Amino acid sequence: MRWPWFWLVWTPLLACFIPAASAQSPSLLDPKQPRKLEWKFKDKDRFVVDTQMNLTQIRKPLGGLEQRDVVSVASTSSFQVIKVEEDGTVLFEQKIDSIRYRYDGTEKISAAATADLIGKLQGAVFRITLGPDRTVKKIEGYDEHLKKIAQTNPPDVVDRFKTQVQEADLKAACEEGFAFLPEEPLKVGDEWSRKIKMSFAPFGKLETTLQYTVKSIKDNRVTITVSHKGSDFTSQGAGMIPKSDFTLDTRSGTMVFDAQNGRLLSSDLTIKFHGRVDIPNVSLPGTQTEMAYSQLQTIKITVRDRSSAR
Repeated sequence: MRWPWFWLVWTPLLACFIPAASAQSPSLLDPKQPRKLEWKFKDKDRFVVDTQMNLTQIRKPLGGLEQRDVVSVASTSSFQVIKVEEDGTVLFEQKIDSIRYRYDGTEKISAAATADLIGKLQGAVFRITLGPDRTVKKIEGYDEHLKKIAQTNPPDVVDRFKTQVQEADLKAACEEGFAFLPEEPLKVGDEWSRKIKMSFAPFGKLETTLQYTVKSIKDNRVTITVSHKGSDFTSQGAGMIPKSDFTLDTRSGTMVFDAQNGRLLSSDLTIKFHGRVDIPNVSLPGTQTEMAYSQLQTIKITVRDRSSAR
């Protein structure tokens, strides 16, 4: 049996767009003086984003032995700003150039299948439109990539991809990476919050409130920490989908934002959760076994400028 995996890697794959703004004359920020932080975009900017994600998932059936699987995913994506409208709307293109993965653990077949599934994002091209408020207005390319996968894979693989890599989740992840800055000017010590939903497809969604804090400002670099405040899981268990429940233990990280050039410089994130899924017993119809889950993810993003064409 292939045990369910909960893959929350879409955030680094799509939400780490970091515009390569041109250098400006130095004008150091006063940490005590409020300053509005905002993205700055230029037509035809190009850059590369490298993401390293490490994931450990532990499963334990009620009364059974613990099972542990480990997956490591390294991805490289290239970005180009296509157009910046006068009102601030931005159109850019992302191509997932490569995805490399390693897996190990108790259920290697399951881990390999999951790693292979995420690997099918390689070569995907998305055109993303951000509004002036940096919310995502449109993502194009999802249906085209599904057709590409279908050319070399059976229907069940395409269906699993659609279940675990949902277009709505790609949009939400991308928006989380852009729309986190508030409208109000900020100084050291300022805090703000926003609600997000994390997908546990096909079992449900978990909603949490992210709390942001400006920890320091030095040489125009603004260090922002993020943590979460509570979580609320909404199960989609119905029909053939098992009942489940999950709690977010940790979602914390640090971002460094270049206030002068209007771009994110780096991001580190840790996500940890636990919960359960009631797995139907194939040998005893009408019965089920409670499967306890816990998972830890660490995600690190780095950026490389790319001035040459693809």
